[in-house]
Amino acid sequence: MRITFCGEITPTPYSEKNFTIHSNAFDGFSELIGKTDRLFAVVASPFSKAERPAVYRGRARKSSPLSADFIKRSGFTDIALAGPHLLDYGKVGLEDTFSALERNALPFFGAGRNIHEAAEPYRFGDDSCSVSVIAVSDGCGLYQDPKDACVNVRTELEVLSAVRSEKERGATVVLLYGGGAAGSPYPSPRVFEFCTLMAESGADVVICTGSECIGGYIRHKGAHILFGQGPAHFIKRGESPCIGMAMTYDTDTRKAEFRALIPDHASARVRLSDKQENSMAVDYMKKCGSLLKGADRFSPWRQYCEAVREIYSHVLLHPGDAEEELREEQIRFLLGNESTLDIVRELLSKQS
Repeated sequence: MRITFCGEITPTPYSEKNFTIHSNAFDGFSELIGKTDRLFAVVASPFSKAERPAVYRGRARKSSPLSADFIKRSGFTDIALAGPHLLDYGKVGLEDTFSALERNALPFFGAGRNIHEAAEPYRFGDDSCSVSVIAVSDGCGLYQDPKDACVNVRTELEVLSAVRSEKERGATVVLLYGGGAAGSPYPSPRVFEFCTLMAESGADVVICTGSECIGGYIRHKGAHILFGQGPAHFIKRGESPCIGMAMTYDTDTRKAEFRALIPDHASARVRLSDKQENSMAVDYMKKCGSLLKGADRFSPWRQYCEAVREIYSHVLLHPGDAEEELREEQIRFLLGNESTLDIVRELLSKQS
């Protein structure tokens, strides 16, 4: 069986207006779809008409419930709900998302109407080829009630237990981790240890879906680990290339193939890379990964933290420079998930 994981999809007002014009906002995806049995996407924000954000003020994201229809028409078959903005509009936004996906017969996992549903691995296949996909987020647990609609936020030990349990069932195990520091192609020591531990515990594929850039790729204990799958598609980011990376995993050969996804900001569409573009993106991904094999593997990570020191320090150390609501928003961003906390920890350790 061939399974393809395409990363985060976040339709926004910038791009949604085109979804009714284009029958498919993914150019050339028929080539990719024709070579895969299942096509996964990570939905990073709610499909909702809710007006009032529950947590973030200026950073809250949502998409129209009609976006679920667009995703279905684009050929996606399975949806992982593990994005960092899924609870921006609270329980109402999450329930709206469930309803929109159910109306379009799109199976989803990584979130549910209680913590038990949210934590349930997504299983498919048969006795000859059983697959379990686990989606977990590191950025939503502070704002949810486990008895209500919520996102799967689990401790390292809980994820470890889930991976081992699914492996004992004889399944191919894929872990989609909604973590990784935004903008860094290199994992923090915590993320590196977490991902490699999951590989050692039986995961066949580990993908960090939340780092907003293509990260390093390594093989560890036979598993494929990608420390960054790229930014959310359909978010306008000026002239930035914002390339994403799709991974196709073959459960028979246990090999992985990669295909870069290129945004077209003018038309708000995403297309498959050509041969040269793909070669450059894959080479970059593997080059970043090669730096993670030596004893000084965390040096690039520390250099990244130094590059963003001024931004983080300004928010943490100069509270009088921003309006109260803006500062609260900034603090929530820095302290709201483990991956941004990794940067704070690194910077504070240097100061001490």
